[in-house]
Amino acid sequence: MIATNLRRKPGLATLKWPSLGALKGRGFSRAVTPQKIRRALAPEGSPFKLSLIFALTLISLSASAQQQTLRIRLLDGKSGKALTPTSIRVATTPAETPRYLIPAADPSSVLVYLKAAQSFTVSQQFVRCDVAQKPAPNTPAPAPATYSVADILAHGLVSANNCAGPKSKLTPAAPKPGELTLYVRKATPCELSKEHINGINFCN
Repeated sequence: MIATNLRRKPGLATLKWPSLGALKGRGFSRAVTPQKIRRALAPEGSPFKLSLIFALTLISLSASAQQQTLRIRLLDGKSGKALTPTSIRVATTPAETPRYLIPAADPSSVLVYLKAAQSFTVSQQFVRCDVAQKPAPNTPAPAPATYSVADILAHGLVSANNCAGPKSKLTPAAPKPGELTLYVRKATPCELSKEHINGINFCN
């Protein structure tokens, strides 16, 4: 007989070395190699293998749980039509580098993949409709809006729409969990001028 007991570190199961006869019973010849012994000691369903598989599964699930996926959609505040979000960027708190994807099945939205962000701001190529549309002259540009990741994942959020006129028959979009819908409009030539880009409104 090769050995009796192999004691491992505390917390690990004690494994018994099989006899040579037991090894032969598992399909081995008398030329027993270390590789064959290792295979015999770790058959399918052994505590060691099951523990390893369980640990790898927990790591995989933990990594998946840490990733948060948000959808950002841009709608024209006057017509309600979807706009292509070609220049969306997200700044997160705590700071991280998001990943972006415009899905082929829904090119009017962008998917944003986050890890541990709690809130974020959005920059995009259009004019926001959730701010005053005719501010007083020389008014500084409004500060970026801050959005809660937890709130959007749980309930969704639709921004205010000050671009629709008082007689507009536009039906506001409904919030959807995991989705941020922003009403925006295209900038006027004056708003695209250098003075306005520098943060001061000279257009009214």
